[in-house]
Amino acid sequence: MRIVLCLIVLLSFKAFSQVDTASRIVKVQSIDAVRVSIPMLRIRIELPEEAMLDRGQIQLLEPTDVGDLVQKVSGANLKSYGGLGGLKTVSMRGLGSQHTAVSVDGFTQQSYQTGQVNLGQIQTDNIEGIGVVSFRAPTKRGFLPVSALIKGSALSISTFENSFSEDSLSIRAKLGYGSFNQMDSYGAIKLGREKFFVSAFGKYRQMDGDYDYQFLNGNQLEDGVRSNNNYQDYYWGTSGGVRVGQRSEIRVGIKQQNVDQQLPGAVILYNNTADESLTTNDTRIFIDWKSADRLNKYGHRIYGSVNRNKMRYLDPTYFNSEGKIDRTYQNDVANLGVSGRFNYMIPANITYGFEQSVAQLTTSDSLFGAPTRLHSMGILGVSKRYSRWGEFYVNVSGQYILDQTEDNTREFVGVNPMVSYQSREFGKKFFRHTLWYNNSFRMPSFNEMYYNQIGNADLNPERANQFNYQLSFIPSEKKKFITVRMNAYFNRVQDKIVAIPTQNLFVWSIQNVGKVDIYGADANISFYKNWGNKWSVLFLTNYTFQHAIDVTDPESITYGDQIAYIPKHSGNFDVNVTYKKSGMKISNFASSKRYALNQNIEMNEVPGFVVSDIAIYHRFGKQDYDWKQRLKVQFTVKNILNSSYAYVRSFVMPGRNYLMTLSYEFK
Repeated sequence: MRIVLCLIVLLSFKAFSQVDTASRIVKVQSIDAVRVSIPMLRIRIELPEEAMLDRGQIQLLEPTDVGDLVQKVSGANLKSYGGLGGLKTVSMRGLGSQHTAVSVDGFTQQSYQTGQVNLGQIQTDNIEGIGVVSFRAPTKRGFLPVSALIKGSALSISTFENSFSEDSLSIRAKLGYGSFNQMDSYGAIKLGREKFFVSAFGKYRQMDGDYDYQFLNGNQLEDGVRSNNNYQDYYWGTSGGVRVGQRSEIRVGIKQQNVDQQLPGAVILYNNTADESLTTNDTRIFIDWKSADRLNKYGHRIYGSVNRNKMRYLDPTYFNSEGKIDRTYQNDVANLGVSGRFNYMIPANITYGFEQSVAQLTTSDSLFGAPTRLHSMGILGVSKRYSRWGEFYVNVSGQYILDQTEDNTREFVGVNPMVSYQSREFGKKFFRHTLWYNNSFRMPSFNEMYYNQIGNADLNPERANQFNYQLSFIPSEKKKFITVRMNAYFNRVQDKIVAIPTQNLFVWSIQNVGKVDIYGADANISFYKNWGNKWSVLFLTNYTFQHAIDVTDPESITYGDQIAYIPKHSGNFDVNVTYKKSGMKISNFASSKRYALNQNIEMNEVPGFVVSDIAIYHRFGKQDYDWKQRLKVQFTVKNILNSSYAYVRSFVMPGRNYLMTLSYEFK
């Protein structure tokens, strides 16, 4: 039992393991459905990827959105342009945000127009688990879509409403109220048995963004109030699934999201006239089918989705002949793919996948070249496990892209290899080594190639080479559990896409002029201990070092300087103490100084910061694992030190604020 337990923890520990403090459940993620029980401890393995955070940790953090969760991961760098609903993007290990795919329930969230996914608009109430997939061995990837696997990294999210469960009726509801008139409501119901499920869900949230802030103007600290920052959105959908026989299942669903937000812009002294707004309507329909044989010798997944994203940008006081800017954009994407694995009658595991996407952008902007993109992707891999040495994995992915506008047609072809090795566990501390190399590229977005006077239709894809070494081990697993994971990596980005001002700050030039070297290291440590049936404590900490430098031109003034908005040092330290059904959570996130531009001079510095949150909570209901219904009350103080900080210069974040939530679950 000791060996099995340690092996499971080690296999599962990528960033965090999590304790459900009320039921004394430590949840870690792996691909196999295994449950191990020892006194006061149960381990459940649920997700097909290495976990970053599970549901228990998400509930304790009470995050505003997925962006708040991602900043808890080592190697992740968050760019946030405001509070609730504001644009939030993430870059993993120094690569740009467009090198990271976002997959929800096995369907990639794509924006061919901007190339980015706004993590600030992905809700967290329904998330069962969220994981970062960067090591692509078949045992770690499950049936992720090909469009996620060919990226530099992938953020994989599993939700409550689109998954099978053992419960015939599950209900979740949440009400929240906080500072700045923040109101949050969520409800979901799922019916089903082992063979089927059907769910319906909805969420509404709003916030008046008129929070106080302080802004450092030279050596003087100026006070102000954020304006033109109101936000509201609603999100609803339904999904269902049925299992056919013992090894096949079908899922289908629809999701709808509407967002109405004001755009506050940067905080600039003596200029408080921002009045722009953005309205977004997003509809997504998806379906997939999975099948596997009884002996698990092969498995296949066929998936498809259709997405329509409408945006309206309004600037009612713009100085032009019309006296305003009122533009609409419609981005339609159709996607179809297949992925699978088999090892029938052969001494190795074969993985494969093919995906086809068609994207079209139509707009009322006469200066935007309305493009259509045909994107074909494929991947083929071979893995072999040796009892003495471990597992070797090699894959090759290929992409073909055809872009067409009224005036231009371009083709892109790319072939990208990946190779990895993961050792077996050895020694009393159960050490495991992992080595991998991955080559990937990302296509320029429609905006980068075709938008007004800015776009450059001759852009080449941005290419990245990644090298990584990981060491995982368990220093202790008797009276207390400690797990450690450390990474060292080097990335080189070629044909980096950069924006250079030409005539003025509105007319820019988009060019392939950059090369970037990224040297990095990160470490994760988790510690858990309980005392009898009453007290328990959990520590989670991580640290990231990233030295991302411009190596484009030795004669350039930015040669050898840190890339804009990538801090050299960042990390977090969380502690959770529980007594019976009550608990307290303290969360701390720190970031060193960054630079607003690639030239590392004092005037471009963005100060570092430390943000601390504290939460207290109490659960009403049974404390054991087999509870039927539970009510939880939580009070959270965010930014308890009232720090004045910004991820992006002049886009200030809220000071001290509060949130009270009431959550209910039935199963």
